[in-house]
Amino acid sequence: MDDLEEMGRELDPLHVKLDDKVNHLTTGLEGSGLANHVHDAEEHAKQLNESAAILDSILAEARNLSFNATAAFKAYSNIKANVDAAERDAKAAKQSASEALALNEDGVSGLKGRVKAARDMAKDLLKAVNGTMAMLTAIPNDTAVKLAATKAVAADANATAIDVLERLGDLNLQLHGLQSNYSDLEDTVKAANDMIQDPEKNIHAAGAKVKDLEDEADRLLEKLQPIKKLQDNLRRNISQIKELINQARKQANSIKVSVSSGGDCLRSYRPDIRKGRYNTIILHVKTTTPDNLLFYMGSAKYMRKGKVNFLWDVGSGVGRVEYPHHTIHDGNWHRIEASRSNKNVI
Repeated sequence: MDDLEEMGRELDPLHVKLDDKVNHLTTGLEGSGLANHVHDAEEHAKQLNESAAILDSILAEARNLSFNATAAFKAYSNIKANVDAAERDAKAAKQSASEALALNEDGVSGLKGRVKAARDMAKDLLKAVNGTMAMLTAIPNDTAVKLAATKAVAADANATAIDVLERLGDLNLQLHGLQSNYSDLEDTVKAANDMIQDPEKNIHAAGAKVKDLEDEADRLLEKLQPIKKLQDNLRRNISQIKELINQARKQANSIKVSVSSGGDCLRSYRPDIRKGRYNTIILHVKTTTPDNLLFYMGSAKYMRKGKVNFLWDVGSGVGRVEYPHHTIHDGNWHRIEASRSNKNVI
């Protein structure tokens, strides 16, 4: 809308100039400058035609954005037709003026009529332009907004196109560089392929060797299966042996049978075991530990909290004797003597 109003303002002075030129042409038809005036009129008609072309481009944008585009186009067609008619009349006026100058002064009156007709047509053109401006003013307001948005989009598209062209230029430069390096790359690839062919053969041979080694390893693994089973059995046996050793150690730690000889020698002792109704045990003990196993022979003599206990079992049940009032873990030597007759202990 702003562009159309600006075009209207530009057409007004052109119309004034056209009127002035027509007046000068009318008054100077009889003078020697008739041909110049007619030429000026033709130039102004040409300017009007160019202005109409500019208006045509503007109306084309408005036609795509407005519901009243058909009416605007018809108005433009009328304006274009009037401008063309004015141009034809101006040309005819020039031709008539030339004929009038060549023949006689009687043709001046006819030329005046033609010039007057051209001036009237220019006035009609101005009216048509004003009508077009009014029609364009009646177009909804959002058309101008859409037109401005369209122009902005067009500007962005133009900027994008310029950027794309610049990038294409860079890509062209890079493409030339790649083309120059392509021949070298082909030579390098060819040489690499030649170098790779021999290693590939070696790799296939190595693969066959590896397959043979894998088969041999499978055969060895099959032969090792019995050995693995034997190893598992050995591990279980070793574990059992270790457990027995641990149990023996625990039993050895809990069973200490010692005999003192002259107070200088300590040794383990295991007498012969015979059936009988009577036996005697005599021990000499020197200790500071309150809990000890003193003697074991199918029965037990031990200390608990510094006091001597004697247990036995000869098949008829467990017998037990304690000495609760006497402790012997004072670090001195003590003599312990116990005699059994049947189930009784003396």
